[in-house]
This record gives sequence, C-alpha cells and structure tokens, in this order.
Amino acid sequence: MIKELIARIFYIIPKSPKTAQIGITNKCNFNCKMCQRFDLKVDIKQMEIDTFETIISKLNPIENIILTGWGEPLLHPNLIKMIKLCKAKDKKVRFTSNGALLHDQLIKDLINSGLDEITFSVEEIDPSENSIGHDSSQQIGKIKRFLEINKGQVKVNIQTVLQKDNQEKIIDIAHFCKENKVDRLRLTRLDIRFHDFERPSIKEEKQLVNLITAILKNSKTGIDFLPHTAFDGFTKHIFKLIYPLLHRGGKYCLRTFDDIYINVNGGVTPCCALPKFELGNILDQDLPEVWNSCKFRNFRKHQKEICGKCDILTVKTYNK
Repeated sequence: MIKELIARIFYIIPKSPKTAQIGITNKCNFNCKMCQRFDLKVDIKQMEIDTFETIISKLNPIENIILTGWGEPLLHPNLIKMIKLCKAKDKKVRFTSNGALLHDQLIKDLINSGLDEITFSVEEIDPSENSIGHDSSQQIGKIKRFLEINKGQVKVNIQTVLQKDNQEKIIDIAHFCKENKVDRLRLTRLDIRFHDFERPSIKEEKQLVNLITAILKNSKTGIDFLPHTAFDGFTKHIFKLIYPLLHRGGKYCLRTFDDIYINVNGGVTPCCALPKFELGNILDQDLPEVWNSCKFRNFRKHQKEICGKCDILTVKTYNK
C-alpha cells in the first residue's frame, strides 16, 4: 500500500496495469438520457467468445477483470462462461449491471460462477417521470432478490450518478443500501462532455458525502466518492490526507494509472470513456508492448488535452 501511494503521488507508472476492463457488449436493455454510448459512437455489438478467450490468454499480469463495456453484461449469452474463464486464470472478476434481467436461475449461476463482485447501477428507488437514469421499477425488486439468494457470497455494490437536485433520491438509495446490507455505495460525477447537464458544486458534493456518511454510520455499507472519500477505517483517513497530492497534485486521472480498457474489437484504450482512442490491439500485440508503447507514453503526457472536460476520477474538477 505504501509503495503504491508513493508511486501515485509521483505518478510513477507500474510495469504492467493491474486492472483490465473488457467491453464484452455495447448492447443494452435501457436507454438512459445520460448514457454516452451514442455520443462516443461505440460499435453496438457483442464480443465473440473466441475473441474473449484470446484476450484473456494475453492478460497474465492483470489481477482484476471488469466485464463491462457500454452495454448490459447480462445480455451476453456467454457471460457465465467468461467469468469462469477469468477465474480459471486466477483473476478477480466483477461487472456493472442494471439488474433488470435477473431471475433466480441466473442469480444462482452468477454466484456459482466464482464472480467476486457485482455493482448495480441505480438512479432512484421509486420511479419518477423526470429521471435521466434507469426505470427503477424494472430493477429494485430483482436486486433485492439477488441479495436474498446471495447471502453475502458475492460482494454487492450500488452505484449512482450525482446530479443536480437529486439529493433526496441519493438519500433514499443510501437507506436502501443500509437496510439491505449492501457492501458499498459508490457515487460518481455526471460526465458533461457531451450534454449540458447541471451538476452540484464541490461544496454540495462534500455536504452530500457528509450526510450519506452519517446515514451509513454503524452499518455494513461503506461509501466511495472519488476524490472525496474511499476505503474504510485507517486507510480512509490516510486517503483523505493525501488525495490532494495524488498523481502530481491532480495533474493526471486516477483511473489511467494502472487500468486499461479493451473494446469489443480487442482495441486497447486508456479508459472506457475513450473507447475508440486505440493505442494498440491485444489480439495482435502482447500487453507489455501496448502498455509501454510510444503511443501510451504520449497519451500519459497529454491526457489533459485528450480527455477534455472529463473529471469523473480526477482530484481537480471543473466544478465550482
């Protein structure tokens, strides 16, 4: 932990990424107003299982696999097989889902597959007409059913996007997490690169973090909202002290330090928010060749200009 913190403060890039996010599908059963699938012009298709097997065979140094692209992973007919292939390589596996397609047999299959962690994307507990997120009426009951059958075997998180004037909805979500013993509540900023969505100010973000922390006090549920808070216990206090120093004082994104994104065609990019900014292709190249390439080094040097106003995982923000 200490070594990694020092490396992150001075932005000393590791020899290999630790996490690979693989976009196994860009198809989705929802069409949320804030989703950027179409803004980013991703290919609306699914990854072939043969392609996936080739990719996994080339990710030996990787510790964590995230089976999430710009779609709903539960739509992929080979999701369970993909999880098992990752576990056979001793990887920790997780993915993000809206949960609307869950049923009892699928829940049991996911638990028995060796899945380590699942994050459910939830924007409200009770449906409303003005939501820019999911229709919660299709998902909340199924998420509760997953928690009932799961009995703590797979780590379960709830993720929600912080929007202007949705504090009451997030408070409802926090109470849901507490009552249903969800492992973590993860808040994230709204990406405003493509649409003129309003966001809370930095002051409002901090106030909400304090409020949610108070609600979740003495419960099983932890809270993550980078860069404001993360982890638990002593590590949480250390993070609060040092986060302004991370990545040379916020010059670089927290995500691109030791992560890669692999799109449906095997293209390697720095992040899922840059799905077409390919710096290599894992089907034709080895991981070290891509990670240490001139293209990747150039991206790291110029990522501020390349990433534009994306500040979802940066210490510094465009919020006032």
